[in-house]
Amino acid sequence: YYSDPIIPQQSLWFEGRQMKACQIEFRADVADTSAAEKTLKYKAQWDSFIDTQNKEASVTGHRAYHLSGAWVRAEAELAIIESTEVTIALSALCSALGILLFTRDPWLMVVVMLLVIGIICGLGFFMITIMSWKVGPIEVIALVVFVGYSVTYSLHIAHDYSRVGEDHSDLQNAERYAMMKLSKGSPDSVQAVQRPLPPRQLRLARARVALLRMGTATLSSATSTVGSGLFLVC
Repeated sequence: YYSDPIIPQQSLWFEGRQMKACQIEFRADVADTSAAEKTLKYKAQWDSFIDTQNKEASVTGHRAYHLSGAWVRAEAELAIIESTEVTIALSALCSALGILLFTRDPWLMVVVMLLVIGIICGLGFFMITIMSWKVGPIEVIALVVFVGYSVTYSLHIAHDYSRVGEDHSDLQNAERYAMMKLSKGSPDSVQAVQRPLPPRQLRLARARVALLRMGTATLSSATSTVGSGLFLVC
């Protein structure tokens, strides 16, 4: 200790010539990158070992404990994974309230949320089943962030859909164009659009107008997102 004080002083605590505490380092044959469940099972073995040693030790030496960066990483990773369902549920709830606020249509909110849930389930199926990725913090964060991406595009189209009325000029023009394409005639040969439109045809017309308005912007946004992501993959 006195001949080479640098290394011992990091592991021994002396007051005068009396040792108050010491640190012992163990190197275990367990990878730091092991799965959280495996790491915590190994930590439980150390907990049992330390408890046994403390019970058998004297009064002055029965307060031993163990530390490892792997324990912290594993517990944090497990906490993130276990909170995934709650986090996604809260994100979906906030998204549903936002959709209801902007569209003022409960049915549109239900349709959009079903689309979002389907997208998230599809992403989870791709990561876990097809790619066989282990669910870790990065995968959980990707799922949570993807809720926002999924809602954004669907909300824009649903919001536009909710604003289109039967008397809207865009709806009339879209219907005439659709009738012209179906009849393969000229614009002059197309008769006026029937009014009032049947419910099914009205829904189809509103969806057509929403896609005509927002489809290009949504596709451009999706293309730029994919293009940006390619740099991360490559």
